[in-house]
Amino acid sequence: MPSLYRVEDADAYNNNSMQELAWAMETSQGEFSLILARRNYEALQDYIVRKLRQVCAIEFQEIYLNQSVKVKSLYTTILEELGDEQPAAVMVFGLESLSNLEQVLITTNQVREEFRKHCPFPLVLWVNDEVLETLIRFVPDLESWATTTNFVLSSNHLIEALAERESYLFTRILDAGGDQFLPNTAIFGSSYCRELDSALRDLQTRGDVLEITQEASLPFVLGREAYINGQIDQALEYYQQSLAFWQQESRSWETQQQETQQQSSFPSRLGQATPISPYLRTLSKEPSTPSSPQPLTPSPRERQALLLFHIGLCYLNLAELNRSQSRHHWITARGYFQKCIDTFEQAKRPDLIAKFITKLGETLQRLEAWKDLQGLAQRSLVLHRTYGNPLQLSQDYGFIAAVALQDCRWMGAQQAARKALELLTRLTNTSGQYQMSYLLLLAQAKRHLGLSEEAITILERAKETGPMDSPQLYIRILEKLRTLYFRQKQYLEAFRVKQERFSVEQQYGFRAFIGPGRLKPHLRQSSTLLLEQETPAEEITASVRQNDVERLVERIGSTQHKLTVIYGQSGVGKSSVLEAGLVPTLKTKVIGTRDVVPILVRVYTDWVREVWKSLASSPLKVDQFNLESSSVLNVDQLNGEGSSQLKVDRLKVVREAWPKGQ
Repeated sequence: MPSLYRVEDADAYNNNSMQELAWAMETSQGEFSLILARRNYEALQDYIVRKLRQVCAIEFQEIYLNQSVKVKSLYTTILEELGDEQPAAVMVFGLESLSNLEQVLITTNQVREEFRKHCPFPLVLWVNDEVLETLIRFVPDLESWATTTNFVLSSNHLIEALAERESYLFTRILDAGGDQFLPNTAIFGSSYCRELDSALRDLQTRGDVLEITQEASLPFVLGREAYINGQIDQALEYYQQSLAFWQQESRSWETQQQETQQQSSFPSRLGQATPISPYLRTLSKEPSTPSSPQPLTPSPRERQALLLFHIGLCYLNLAELNRSQSRHHWITARGYFQKCIDTFEQAKRPDLIAKFITKLGETLQRLEAWKDLQGLAQRSLVLHRTYGNPLQLSQDYGFIAAVALQDCRWMGAQQAARKALELLTRLTNTSGQYQMSYLLLLAQAKRHLGLSEEAITILERAKETGPMDSPQLYIRILEKLRTLYFRQKQYLEAFRVKQERFSVEQQYGFRAFIGPGRLKPHLRQSSTLLLEQETPAEEITASVRQNDVERLVERIGSTQHKLTVIYGQSGVGKSSVLEAGLVPTLKTKVIGTRDVVPILVRVYTDWVREVWKSLASSPLKVDQFNLESSSVLNVDQLNGEGSSQLKVDRLKVVREAWPKGQ
């Protein structure tokens, strides 16, 4: 391969590849041929496809795959997309986005001869390095049919694109503020991390190096990826690497500015508008646009403050994961958040202080540093009236209510909590954590004012939000609710709330044993934008019950058994095996070419409607069924009367052992 440092060299290489691809499609008319178009960047792919339409003598049809589309096999998907059409050529995009890529390729390989029979046209699969490696590893027979055409980006182009991305990332996070963690993928798109790895690998292979500022910023990007994936120690290591550079760069930059009143040699664009060239949007699709269309490039001091904030987030996360060391981690987080605010203050950026000060307040509240929290709340309230939004103002009033409770100012706490809730009503799509927190404060104020019944009603309302947004806050609400029920001598309700608290603690790993009762699947607490995912409970995976789960999965996957009965004495763990073991395991399984949708029915009085509701909310297509009028569950109807689209396995739990002879 020739030198690809200059843009001109890469353009010449890609032009040759494009002519080669166009010729291959034109000469394969009327017969099947498989062509792999290898590229690692979606923007490059889009550019090449546009050019191909100009130079290619034939029209080609495009098929796009993504995670929202259930793909079992490329062959069936292509036939469904084409219908009765017979195109001159077909291009398939998005293979790298499939979560079940290996299974799709294996299934496609099993029917590869059908392509030659029913697809008399060239088929172009756009692949990256990862997809190509998967093809070679899992379906070498299919890969051997293909010819491969490569498309590349120049090293100079990649280095410029990385510089644009690095600057834009800092700018975008500063614009978003610190109320909620914004993942890299939310800024640049789902392909960003994959394309970043490809860019670094391409540069390393060619022996080309990044500028020192880009080398220093990469740990920040990688640290954010580690944080979003729960690798907190790794994230801290990356952040500290980047922080050390920006602290030194900040001192050098300020010294040079004072001495020369000129920009430092660090970024030549510091303090200038940073437009993003459309052709340089290489490491993602179209990025989200911040509120300012031409934002200023962040200074070293602002980048330093942002890194301090991210390190503080890591210690907050560690406090949630390790409750025995939570106070130590909160103290450490407080120090980093305070340094972040101090650094923004040195940079004379009150607008950024307003965006990032709330996490410091939350940490002070956890540490019960009420005097410091009172001072911070008063300061942030002034800032947020100028630079803030209703959410930030509601948080300020939440801090004021918490301080008032500690000072035994019950009316003041009630008024501040109500104000916080009123501000929340002006917003849409806010985390339920805020509402739960303010309702808890309001309920505590009501209890101290002697209004226990109102306090119970408020806590029941807070409880409706559920534990997903903040499990520990939800547990605190349950504790307060249980205490109130007990004091009101409503002992049965108090017991039920206590049992629910134990169950939630078990699900999130805060309690090892819940006593007699059904186990629930484990949930991973998420402090980011990631959705929670169910996993089998450790009590199942670490015991012999895991063998039972594996046997059940194997049995369900078999075509021989349509009905399975689980039999045993009451209390031996049948329901726990199902709910905490089998169901979360099946949710991640693909049996043959079929996705698995487990439906757990507990209510037998109207169990038919419960099944229909579960089907309606599942990924299955059940539009052809009348969910409202169906009163009888016809398994033949579910099976599509012999259709291969939907198959049903039935599994019955026998709750108590029958006496012998019956």
